[in-house]
Amino acid sequence: MRRGMDTRGEVATWADFRARFLERYFPASAKQQRESQFLALRQGSMSVQDYKERFEYLAHFYTQNMSEEWECRRFEQGLRHHLLKALVHLKINEFPELVEQATIVERLDESGRVMRNQKGN
Repeated sequence: MRRGMDTRGEVATWADFRARFLERYFPASAKQQRESQFLALRQGSMSVQDYKERFEYLAHFYTQNMSEEWECRRFEQGLRHHLLKALVHLKINEFPELVEQATIVERLDESGRVMRNQKGN
């Protein structure tokens, strides 16, 4: 963990700095709103990569400790149904791997859609 000195000469971790910064410059109501947005987040029309970026941004405001496994389940829950259906049985517990597999399924789905459209013309 990265450590530095604060203005009083005390050793501070990044987590300490982040907590102090958010306490001072980010009101509790805004934190609660972002946390609610995180818990309600769904992929919708976003690409997997856009959903991942939004997920990671909002996850910073989630106040509970989250294991990587919980993070994966939460990410899966927000995926579009056809992606969730393709991934849920894999039980992936590493976030980067889950995102990679979701991206692959999304790409395959998109290429299949393009091929069906070309055959239809």
